Amino acid sequence: MRTKIQALYEAWNQEDNFSGVFSVQDAGGAIFEEASGSRNMGECLPNNPETRFGIASGTKIFTAVAVCMLIDQGKLRLEDKLLDILDADFLIFRRP
Repeated sequence: MRTKIQALYEAWNQEDNFSGVFSVQDAGGAIFEEASGSRNMGECLPNNPETRFGIASGTKIFTAVAVCMLIDQGKLRLEDKLLDILDADFLIFRRP
């Protein structure tokens, strides 16, 4: 299995010049894991399986979908305020 995955990865990587970490896992852990490209192109630092990638705005859609699902389930209303939902001290954000 690992050999087939590796062959697929290598063919794909040659075609698309992938930069990132490619990992295939099962319940026991990683079957195949390979990193390629640069994590910092200015300094030519290579990626490795432990590289942490900045995802910037990539999570906004997931947050929006989660909020909409909670609204559909009646667990949240669009009018609800974050200050009333989270059990945290947001006093610095409260308006007088």
